[in-house]
Amino acid sequence: MKTTMTESTKKNKFLNLAWFPYILILFEMLYMATPFAAFFYSVYEIPLKFLNENALTARLIQTILPHFIETDSTIIPFLINAGWIMMAIGSIVFIVGFIQIYYSKFTKKGAVTGGIYNFIRHPQYAAWILFGFGMSLVWSRLIVWIMFVSMIFIYYLLARAEEKECMMKYKDTYPPYFNKTGMFFPKILHLGISNFHFPKNKFLYGSTILFIYASVISITILSAIGLRNYSISKMSTSCGSDYLAVSVTNISQRVTDKTIDIMLGDRKVQEEISTLFKKGDSKIFYVMPQTWIFPELGMTNELNEHNNPQARTSSHGNLEDTAPTKKRVLISLAKLIKDTEPSKILNYLKQQIPMLYVDIDLEKGEVVGISKPPHEGIYSDIPVPMF
Repeated sequence: MKTTMTESTKKNKFLNLAWFPYILILFEMLYMATPFAAFFYSVYEIPLKFLNENALTARLIQTILPHFIETDSTIIPFLINAGWIMMAIGSIVFIVGFIQIYYSKFTKKGAVTGGIYNFIRHPQYAAWILFGFGMSLVWSRLIVWIMFVSMIFIYYLLARAEEKECMMKYKDTYPPYFNKTGMFFPKILHLGISNFHFPKNKFLYGSTILFIYASVISITILSAIGLRNYSISKMSTSCGSDYLAVSVTNISQRVTDKTIDIMLGDRKVQEEISTLFKKGDSKIFYVMPQTWIFPELGMTNELNEHNNPQARTSSHGNLEDTAPTKKRVLISLAKLIKDTEPSKILNYLKQQIPMLYVDIDLEKGEVVGISKPPHEGIYSDIPVPMF
């Protein structure tokens, strides 16, 4: 985080606040990848539920890129993989900058202008921005994207304040260094932005910054909505009069349609649906391999204890589907941000409540098992990714 050589900026409270949101985002991703995810969501249960109650704020916690559902898009996996790479590069650059700064501090060598600082004045800010961009792709919620953009503006203001102080303290050495380096990117990339001239009047300066911030946030929100709609359009789906079926694996719509037709053609399934749902209820059907488990959907490991005790039961570590003709459908009540046509259920879905499991054998063309989900999944009614 530290970019130059003044003690006063180390104690900058604004700087400490800039770290905090990113630490929360990092913990969210790490907890989601571990058995501690339930603990994490229990900690954030109240704010997540609060945001999910209102139609406007519920959009803030919606997932933008797919969290566990496969698509037929080549762009989506590229973005997610690129996010991981950005996070790795950002971490390395941050560590290098950190070592340079504190090596100089402990050896009392003064200003750091060599190494990575020979190209950019604020490598640790740049590293954290790159890391945050990658995190926004890997763990893509709208609120994370907004937070990321906000942090960029905070870092810019901090960097400007530090540079102003350095200009006053190191009048002979800092201006030449300033002129040959970029702020967050090497000057050869023409992205240093230090040559952009803001108004000197404080009111006009603040107004300009605020206008740019509002404009960038608006573009960010529109981009997030567009990318989310694109993600959904690349999923294997099928819809009926009051339901949307979505496959968690990348299968053809023909297979998805066949699975749902077999399920809805079964008399016992029809009886269960008429008992569990009221007229007019919106439903979402998640089609998946028969041995897979998704805790985000309220599913638990006990589901496979009798059928396949050795089945892998991790939402992000399910084994390859070796029995593509054997499907399981999770029938859920779809709670929506607003009433919409069945084909748009996933766009406005804010919570799904598991109601019924149906196991289907496509080769036999029949339902081979019906069971009830647990009354309360691992995450209960805490808002988690819906796809």
